[in-house]
Amino acid sequence: MDISVQAIEGSYIDKKCPFTGNVSIRGRILTGVVQKMKMQRTIVIRRDYLHYIRKYNRFEKRHRNMSVHLSPCFRLVYYRQNLFFF
Repeated sequence: MDISVQAIEGSYIDKKCPFTGNVSIRGRILTGVVQKMKMQRTIVIRRDYLHYIRKYNRFEKRHRNMSVHLSPCFRLVYYRQNLFFF
């Protein structure tokens, strides 16, 4: 079953949910790896990327941590799982 169908049929209230709340999905849909799940309805996502160093003509690995709202319709999210977020 699709996540949006589960969200509409669910019995929770979340005004920040992209499926049942007042939030519209704007811009890009990003990917990341779940780092921390210790906050309520918020997770920390790690995004890895490559940064070009012109002097050495090479790339270096970098990362950025982002706090992301986790709606209750995404119940099955685990630590170290790849995830799409809005």
